[in-house]
Amino acid sequence: MIIKSKFSHQRTHEFEEYYLPNIHTSLYVHEAHWRKVPASWSYPAHEESIFEVNYVIEGVQLCILNNQRHILQAGDFIIIRPFEMHENFCASESGLTYFCLHFDLNDILFRKMLCNTENTFFPKENENAYGIRQSIEKLIQLCGDKNKDCLASRLDIVSASISLFGEMGRCLSDSETKRRPDTSIRNIQMAHFASERIMKLAPPSITRHEPSMERQFTNVVSKIAAELAISRTYLYRIFSQTFGMSPRQYLSSLILDNAKFMLLEDHKSIEEVAYNLGYYDVSHFSRQFKRWTGMTPSQYRNKMNL
Repeated sequence: MIIKSKFSHQRTHEFEEYYLPNIHTSLYVHEAHWRKVPASWSYPAHEESIFEVNYVIEGVQLCILNNQRHILQAGDFIIIRPFEMHENFCASESGLTYFCLHFDLNDILFRKMLCNTENTFFPKENENAYGIRQSIEKLIQLCGDKNKDCLASRLDIVSASISLFGEMGRCLSDSETKRRPDTSIRNIQMAHFASERIMKLAPPSITRHEPSMERQFTNVVSKIAAELAISRTYLYRIFSQTFGMSPRQYLSSLILDNAKFMLLEDHKSIEEVAYNLGYYDVSHFSRQFKRWTGMTPSQYRNKMNL
């Protein structure tokens, strides 16, 4: 780009100048771990509110994703989108060693790509995914870092995660096959505006799945649609195309994230966590949490405190 600049003394200077795009995003890496399990191991059917990568290091894993069976051997990995029901089993007599990463990146183009890509299973033979494997293996190495809580190691994790997402972008953006129709950038921007307004407008009481609460949430979505000058039906459509879930599921994902963080605070009882999230019946909260994660709040707290 050639720029002409005029100063007060009327001399004109020409210089070359290039800009990087402005970027404002948030990175979320959650419950990343490698684990060695026996032949009898399994993980019950559950769904997550964010993306997930499962990578097999040794052995064989059976992943049932949306009722479709995938056999993962060493070097294979699969990407699981938010609210896709899945369950896992060890399928080798010698046991299984795997790496699991839950993540999110609040970038409209990145989310669009992951939600619209048809194929999310990558066998070791897929050379296009070589860069993704390298980044995953870097994160696996960092799992064994004894000083991973120090600043330098945490920044290494951020760097490796960003590298992983960059490699995903390069690999998946080359795919011409789309799971859903393409969506314009304008529609994606409106969907992100709606997500921010849901966080602001939806009160905690909407966590309860009662008729009055559902009507209240419908009113929230109608208000957001009116602000965007589009119909509520159209808002639901572009929201699902962008995030891979409905506005109601998106709200549930926010609730689940808050629930997980609060359960990690030992000084809070499960009753307090439920009340803070808008549940007046702790048993209802426990049932909902188990439906989301496959574990009760107590089981999740015990697991994360190991």
